[in-house]
Amino acid sequence: NWIVNGGSLLSGNGSNAVTVNWNGSGSATVAVVETNDLGCIGDTVFFTVTVNGLPAANAGVDVSVCTGQGIQLSASGGVSYSWSPAATLSNAGVFNPIASPTSLTEYVVFVTDANGCKNTDSILVSVNALPAITLTSNAAICIGNTITLNAGGGTAYQWTPAATLSDPTASNPVASPAATTTYTVVVTDQNSCVDSANVTVTVNALPTAAITADTLVCEGASTTLTATGGVSYQWAPSSTLNDLTVSNPVATPLVPTVYTVTVTDGNGCTNATSISLALNVQPAASFTVVDGDLTLVTCNGYLGTITNTSTNAVNYLWSFPDGSTSTDGNPDVQLNLNGNNAITLVATNNICSDTAVVNFESTAVDQVFAQMPNVFTPNNDGFNDCFLFGNNINLDECSSMQVFNRWGNKVFQSSAGQPCWNGKKDGDGTALAAGTYFIVVNIQGKTFNGYITLIR
Repeated sequence: NWIVNGGSLLSGNGSNAVTVNWNGSGSATVAVVETNDLGCIGDTVFFTVTVNGLPAANAGVDVSVCTGQGIQLSASGGVSYSWSPAATLSNAGVFNPIASPTSLTEYVVFVTDANGCKNTDSILVSVNALPAITLTSNAAICIGNTITLNAGGGTAYQWTPAATLSDPTASNPVASPAATTTYTVVVTDQNSCVDSANVTVTVNALPTAAITADTLVCEGASTTLTATGGVSYQWAPSSTLNDLTVSNPVATPLVPTVYTVTVTDGNGCTNATSISLALNVQPAASFTVVDGDLTLVTCNGYLGTITNTSTNAVNYLWSFPDGSTSTDGNPDVQLNLNGNNAITLVATNNICSDTAVVNFESTAVDQVFAQMPNVFTPNNDGFNDCFLFGNNINLDECSSMQVFNRWGNKVFQSSAGQPCWNGKKDGDGTALAAGTYFIVVNIQGKTFNGYITLIR
C-alpha cells in the first residue's frame, strides 16, 4: 500500500512498483506498507524523493531571414541541446546552430539540464523574399555624354563604382563614364533583405570628322566640300550650299565663309568640324587689237598692237593665230592679212582665271587698197612710171592684178616677172592711151575693185 505526499499516484498501487507524477519541485516522501503472503503487515517504510524542476528552455524570440541567407539561433537553459528539424540547420546538437530555411519554419529545441531533466521551446523563422529589383537595361552613350540609371524594388540603394555617378545612394543617379563601365547596385528592401544587379554602359568614341576642300575660292565660283567620318551629315550655313545633308555639298560663298559639318556615325555619336573658305578676286580678261604700221605689211602678215584692258589680273597667257604664245602684258601680235586672226587671252590671279577671245577682222588690205594712188604717169621720167598694188608695200608675191579698159578688155595681167603695170598692153607692149582703167586685185583670196587713171 503506497502513500505519496507532494505528488499524484498514477498507477501501480497494490503492487511493488508505482508511477507517480510530481506536480512541483522540491522534497517529497513516499511511504509503503508491505503485506506478505501470510497476511502479515510490515512496518511503514518511508522514502524521500527530491523532485528537480524542468530546465528553463529558451529558443529565443521569433525572427525573420532573407532568402538564401542564414541566421544564428541561440538556445539557453540546459547543458545539452537538440534541435529539429535538423535538415536546414548547420548542427542540430549545439545551442547556436545556423538556420538556413527556404520557407517559414518552426524550430524546436530539446534542452537537457545537469539533472537530466528535459524541456522544450520553439522559434518561428520567417523567410522574406529578396528585393524584386527593376533596373535600366544595358545602354550605350557617346563619350562626353551622360545617362540616368534607374533602379527600383527597394528602400535604399548603393551603386558602385561611385566615381562617375552623381549620387551613388540615389535610385536614379546620373552616370558620366569615360569608358565602358559595368555598374552594380545593391538594393535593400523594407525587410532589410539585400540583392544586387548589374547594368553595363558602353561608351562609344566620337567620330573623326574631317573636311577637305579648296580653301581659296574665286569670287562667284563654286567648290565641293567633302566630309568624312560618319554615315550622315548636317552642314551650316545653309544659304550658299546646294544640299545640307550630303557628304559632299557644293558651296558658292558670296563672302569669306566658315562652313561647319556635324558628322553622325553608326552609333549615333556626333562630332563637328569646320573649314574656312576665303575669296579670291575674279580677274576679268579683255583687250583690244588695232592694226600696226601698214607700211610693214607683207604677204606673211603684219604686226598688230594689243591693248590689255584686263582687271584684277597679275599673269597673262596669250595664244596667237600663228600658234605662238606670250606672257607679256601688252605684246605685239603677228596678224594674217585675211582669215583667222583669233587671239586668246587667259588672265589669272592666284587660282582664278578668265578667258577672252577676239577674232580680229583684219582691215589692213582694205586700208592699203584705200590708200593706193589712183593716177600714174608712165612717161619714163623715173617717177610713178609703173603702177604697183600696195605702192611700196611688198605684196606682189601673194597678189595678182588685172587691168581692163573701158570696154572691158583685159590689157594687163601681173606676173612674177612683171608685178607692176607700165601703161602698156600685155603681149605687144603697145603704149595704152591716157584714160581711166578698171583694176581687179586679188590678194590671198580676197578681191578688190577700183580705178586707175593713166596720164601721159
